[in-house]
This record gives sequence, C-alpha cells and structure tokens, in this order.
Amino acid sequence: MKSLRYFMLILAAVVCGNIFAQKSQQELNQLMQERNEYYFTFNLSGNDDLNAIAQTISVDRVDGKVVTAYANSKEFADFQQLGYETTLQTPPSLMEKVAMWDGSNRAEYDWDSYPTYTAYEEMMFQFATDHPDKCEIITLGTLPSGRKIMIAHLNNGSGEGKPKFLYTSTIHGDETTGWILMLRLIDYLLENPDEPEVQTVMNNIDLYIGPNTNPDGTYHAGNNNVNGATRYNANGVDMNRNYADPNGGPHPDGNPYQTETEWFMQFAEENAFVMGANYHGGAEVMNYPWDNTYTLHADDTWYQLISHEYADLCHQVNSNYMNGYNNGITNGAQWYMIGGGRQDYMNGYAQCRELTIECSNTKLPNGNQLPNFWNINKNSIFAFMNQCLYGIHGTVTDASTGEPIEFRDTTIRFQ
Repeated sequence: MKSLRYFMLILAAVVCGNIFAQKSQQELNQLMQERNEYYFTFNLSGNDDLNAIAQTISVDRVDGKVVTAYANSKEFADFQQLGYETTLQTPPSLMEKVAMWDGSNRAEYDWDSYPTYTAYEEMMFQFATDHPDKCEIITLGTLPSGRKIMIAHLNNGSGEGKPKFLYTSTIHGDETTGWILMLRLIDYLLENPDEPEVQTVMNNIDLYIGPNTNPDGTYHAGNNNVNGATRYNANGVDMNRNYADPNGGPHPDGNPYQTETEWFMQFAEENAFVMGANYHGGAEVMNYPWDNTYTLHADDTWYQLISHEYADLCHQVNSNYMNGYNNGITNGAQWYMIGGGRQDYMNGYAQCRELTIECSNTKLPNGNQLPNFWNINKNSIFAFMNQCLYGIHGTVTDASTGEPIEFRDTTIRFQ
C-alpha cells in the first residue's frame, strides 16, 4: 500500500507538472488574463525597431528573429495593436512541479527544494539569531501582502572602513536560482568561519545580501508554492524596468515607482556600495553596463575583465556553463536594450559598479538541480566579491570632528 501511494504521488506530480504544457492558446489566454501576465513569443522582420518595441512590453530574450517577452494585460493589448502575430507559451514557473520545503530548522534544509515564504522568512531571521555578532537582518519594508523585503548584513562585527558590497537576486519573481544561491551564501559564510575564503570576506568586506527582492512575484500562487510565480510584482510591473534611468529619465516604463523600487533606491542612497551584482535567470551570461545606451562605460575594459573572471571560474567546474555569447559575457545594450534597469540605475545614480548575472537557462529549475548551481558558481561568487578589495578604500574623516565625510554626487551626464 505504501508503494502504491508513493507511485500515485509521483504520477500526480508528473501530471500536474505537464498539465499546462497541454493547454491550447485559448486556455493559456484565460490563464494569463487571471495572472495579469502574458508570456509569449513573436518574430521580428527586417525593419523592426526592437528598442521601440521594448517600450511597450518587457523583452526577456532574443534568439535570432524570435523574441520572448512578458506583458501585463494592458501592455499585451497595446502590443497586439502593433500587428505582430503572438504565440502564448507556458509560463516558466508552470513547466513542472517543484519540491517545497516548509521546515523551521535551517540545519534540516538540504538546498534541493524551495522554501515556503514562512520558511524563507524564518530562515533569514534565524541567521541573525544564531550569529548575532556577524549578521543582522534589515527589513526594507513589509508589502501589503505581508511579505518582507529582507537584506542580510554580514561582517565580523564592524563595517567601518570596509568597502560595501551588495548581492541581490530575483527582482523577477520567477527567476529563482539566484535566490537559493544567495541564501546558501549567507549560510556558508556564517557556518564555516574557519575557511580562509570566508575569513577574507567577513574580515574585509561590509556585505549586504538580498536573496529575494520580489517575494510577491515568487509567491504569486500563495506562500506555500513557487509554481505559478510571476516575473512582475503584485501590481503587474516589471521592476527591472521601473528604476530611474541615467539615459531614459525618471520613469522610462511610464509607471510610478513601485514600493519595492522606492525602498531600494532609498537603500542605495543611504549606503555607498562600491560593487554589486543582481542575479537573474533565463540565460547563462555575465551582462555588464550599459543596458540603455550603446555608449561604452568608461570602465568597459574592467567590466569585461571581471565578467570573464566569473565565467572562466565557472568553466573550470563545468565547461558547458556560460559558454555562449563572448565566452560567457555580453554588453547589455548589445545583447538587447532595456530602460529602467537596476544595473544602469546603480551605476548611473548610486555610484555602485553593478552588473547582472544570468545564472541559469531554466528560470525555475527543479530543486534537485540547485546544489549543482552552487557548486558551479561558488568560486566565482567569492572571486567577484573580492574584486571590491582592490584599489583604495577606507573612511575619510573631518580633521576637526573626526566624523566621516559623506559625498554623494547623484548626477550623471552623457555626452
């Protein structure tokens, strides 16, 4: 009987995991109306202006002439007026059923499933409870859903004079690999104090890690399930198009700043981050600035150097990982141009050298693949953080008062 029940559970998971792939265009349209998020493909002709198209919808990837994109209901209706033939696709978060973990003890978590929201929140605060001398959890705010935007702040007890580094992930709620990578990074730094690589980071870097910056998107289907996750937030807005843009102006997507966006812009204003990266999914490539202009960044050579370092270290573990584009790296605008992205905001306004790490071709991988992504990325994650230790850093103080001097020039001009 036990074997029969087990077989039936496996069968149910398989059926549930594939049921959406069997839906017709009409059924997918109904599903996407309910989700307020369309996921679709269309073909470009020779005279199309993809940059203009991207002002209407959220372009996700470009493969030759085939474009994959997202849109909320209004954006999709506006796009259809342009006359393109669209094909609805099964949303990435509904491709297969994934395992969830709902434990209350982090030590029992094996990193091969996705935490429920309750488990995620408890895990974050348990880090601080178990290691109060090394970790604090900063809550940027609580969304109307009751979900929190949480940042783990880590060092060996003092951040004074150390460069500030920011790792974040999952600004698109259905891109979940980086979320687990960042959770595991926090855990590794706190639970392995004798490892030399850990000591280097904890002793020399003032580190901030935000594992999931769009929990409303990730838990769109409810706090106990990431199947059904959406790219957009609860208001149907792509938050990686919602930032002030040094080339596109204050509101390049035409939407008000979302609550999550405002919190992060304020957070970046309050903390002089030296470097950072934002993890995405849907491709495997290092995406460096700029995203919204073909003008090369003044530090383009350096960006290519650190991007290649990350990709090359991954190649040492798995030669098939990040093996496309220019050996694993691409300039953002040359890949495809977007406005209102976090990367350009951080570089243009927040004086932080940030880039985008696309860390998995599959947006929401099966949980049993997650340990492998950690094994491939681990050395690169540490090497990238250590880049902020090069050059000059420290605290400039007032000669009379001894107090730190703060100077933040948030103006950027393009020639």
